[in-house]
Amino acid sequence: MISIVVTAYNVDGYIAKCLDSIIGQSFKDIEIIVVDDGSTDKTSDICNEYARRFDNVRILHTDNNGISVARLNGVKCAAGDWIMFVDGDDLLPTYSLEVLYMLNKERFDIIGGNIALEGNVVISYPCSVLKSREEYLVSLLDSNTYPGCCAKLIRKDLFVGFNGFDKSITQNEDLLMMSLLAEKAESIFIQNQLPVYHYLSRPGSESKKCSQPICSWISLFKELKKVVISFNSSSLNIAYSSYVINRLFHFCVQRGNYINVDHLNVVQIIDLTNLESLPEISRKKLKCINSLFRQHIVRLQYMVLNGIKMMGRRVIYKMLKLGKEQVLGKLY
Repeated sequence: MISIVVTAYNVDGYIAKCLDSIIGQSFKDIEIIVVDDGSTDKTSDICNEYARRFDNVRILHTDNNGISVARLNGVKCAAGDWIMFVDGDDLLPTYSLEVLYMLNKERFDIIGGNIALEGNVVISYPCSVLKSREEYLVSLLDSNTYPGCCAKLIRKDLFVGFNGFDKSITQNEDLLMMSLLAEKAESIFIQNQLPVYHYLSRPGSESKKCSQPICSWISLFKELKKVVISFNSSSLNIAYSSYVINRLFHFCVQRGNYINVDHLNVVQIIDLTNLESLPEISRKKLKCINSLFRQHIVRLQYMVLNGIKMMGRRVIYKMLKLGKEQVLGKLY
């Protein structure tokens, strides 16, 4: 049996369609555990109605502790041999569970599929491949595979002894969870041709919130480093160092969370012996991170370029909505 853990927080406009897409799966040996993570809208009422209507739907009402805690609460109540996570504002194509289960045939501990964004735009990743734990972790850190916990079947046994991590980690927490689970897995298969999960990008979702504070990023990096060290792999060390530099550069420097190099020496987090092996772009970003002046310059460039990009989007939107002649007339 597959236990589908649905996390829901203030998604009353989406949760019904989400649950309908799961109930309508061609693979029927499932249970659905909805974790209502302290919703303050009508999400709880909608979920309770589904639990009354369907015998295989259960609802857990919890305080708001974040998506990672909610997922683990769902796993603790799961009766199935396999776990699949679904966010309460996303959808599953009818064939999703059947495809993943048939591909698996009990051979793998983790089997992943691809995702589709709104408009059925499939995320482009390298071809399907059986991966070792080390190869999978390198792919995660290099962004060569979908890092999320969703769109995957995960053997429930991998969660034995898994007690979660720092709740303040609210970004890249999916990547951290998959890294910790992959460390315990024997075999992993990633299927990248067929989308098995429809992801909805909506305003107000957790992933759209401002970047987490630097202390939470450091907690994330330290947890990941424990996994990396256990493999004693130079390729994994390089991937980890590049990941740390890229995250700090994008989520901290570009978004204005300046790094005080007097309080934090970034190179203490990464492997000094691999610095010369890093891609050139990562070495340039590291120089920027270690200079407060360069951080301000990069932040200014980011604001200007992002402003131009947003302005361009607004102009294109108006052109599509009002017509080219009207927009050009207003602009000139």
